[in-house]
Amino acid sequence: MKKLIGFLVALVCMTAATAQEGNWRISVLGGYENFPGNPCTENGYRLGGEVRYYPSNRIYILADFHAGFNQGHGMGTYPPSMEKPGEGRLDWKIRELSGDYGVGWEFVQTRRSALFLQGTLGVNVRKTYLPQTYWEEGYVPGTREKDKTVRTALGFALGYDYHLSPHWVVGVDYSGYFHWKILDRIASLWLISEPSCLQHSVNVRLGWEF
Repeated sequence: MKKLIGFLVALVCMTAATAQEGNWRISVLGGYENFPGNPCTENGYRLGGEVRYYPSNRIYILADFHAGFNQGHGMGTYPPSMEKPGEGRLDWKIRELSGDYGVGWEFVQTRRSALFLQGTLGVNVRKTYLPQTYWEEGYVPGTREKDKTVRTALGFALGYDYHLSPHWVVGVDYSGYFHWKILDRIASLWLISEPSCLQHSVNVRLGWEF
């Protein structure tokens, strides 16, 4: 956790160090997220924030972060110690934190609206919990398990922003991420390992531009 917080602070500092003149935008965002093909994290929601700096009219540099809350389930077999082996459902949850740094481009602009594309690279820290187990013939308390993984996150987003006023901006976007495990805990070692997974999210945002 301390390493991730330090990484997020470094992202903001890098953005600030790049800036000399231009507009800034600070946004809060939230939405729905989905992990296709991974029953541990079928769906959930996310909350986060984003800082943008515009060195030009259409190009911006960004740093963002989010916290994800996911629930999922899968089928499992009764433990051998039970008298009647059979199938049951396992329910568990995922908690994640991510920080990213990237660039964006507003490729269509009108007086109040903009369509944008952006790409990011960052770190995703995920914890998995298995707090309880449900079987077909009743409830059986499960052993609480916890697993922590650190993954590299490569993301892109396509979105729409609308200026309510010279300062207030609302928007919506689709974001997709590809996560893979790094071979070392050092965030600068961007080496591919396994397993990898995809993540999709749809977000709404509210921003203040100055």
